Amino acid sequence: MKSSSWHGASRATCKSLRARFPTLTSTSSWMLNTKQASNPMQRNWLGKLKVILSDAEDVIDEIQYKASRKQAIRAYGTTSSKMNRCLTNLRMLVFVECKNLTSLLLIIKHLTALKSLYIINCEKMDLMGGGGGDVQYLNLRLQILYIVQLPKLEVLPGWLLGSANTLRSLHIEKCGNLKALPEWLPTLKLLQTLVIIHCKELSSLQEGIYHMKTLRYLKIEKCHKLVTRLEDWSNIPGLKVLISKNAKDDEEEEQLLPNSTSEE
Repeated sequence: MKSSSWHGASRATCKSLRARFPTLTSTSSWMLNTKQASNPMQRNWLGKLKVILSDAEDVIDEIQYKASRKQAIRAYGTTSSKMNRCLTNLRMLVFVECKNLTSLLLIIKHLTALKSLYIINCEKMDLMGGGGGDVQYLNLRLQILYIVQLPKLEVLPGWLLGSANTLRSLHIEKCGNLKALPEWLPTLKLLQTLVIIHCKELSSLQEGIYHMKTLRYLKIEKCHKLVTRLEDWSNIPGLKVLISKNAKDDEEEEQLLPNSTSEE
């Protein structure tokens, strides 16, 4: 029997049975309450019948629920499938002060159209998510990643490599446990803006970063352990560089490196 025919038949059967239930249950209750069944065996049998009818009604409710649910899924899809469709169409996603959010690992694979991701003051967020596998090979299209106050962040997640051909702006701020930037960072082919602010444990930059020809704006501020000088960036023409002179104040050393190709 086809599924649609079976569900139609089950609904009709349930409807027919339910129509009889009020009569059956009320008759058995009436006979018990008015002592129409004077024989103890009859009264015992009627009591058991009442219990059976109650259980049978629960079974019919379950059958009707499952039939209705399958019909709804055929018509509208599951909740998870609708959520997945929503995620795959997102262009911007912002998380602000999500105190109990711990990971993006379950949804990141669905964010294939995402352009901008902002994560701000999410104290339990672990961008690595404790997962491994093939997350670094995800097909992402991020152009902007903006991270502020993620105390659990020690290294940028491997799934960011999925945006190696699209990421243009990377902003990292107040991530007190960030110890190093990943070796693969120089492979971001279109990165134009790199901002690192108040990452007190960051102590060095990969050599390849000083040769990222696409960079146009660099800001490094209040990174106590990081030592970098303007001349370190001389291999990137047209780069606007802002570097704090002193981690204890807001004075900045600013220079637009020679041979600029920008319009500034």
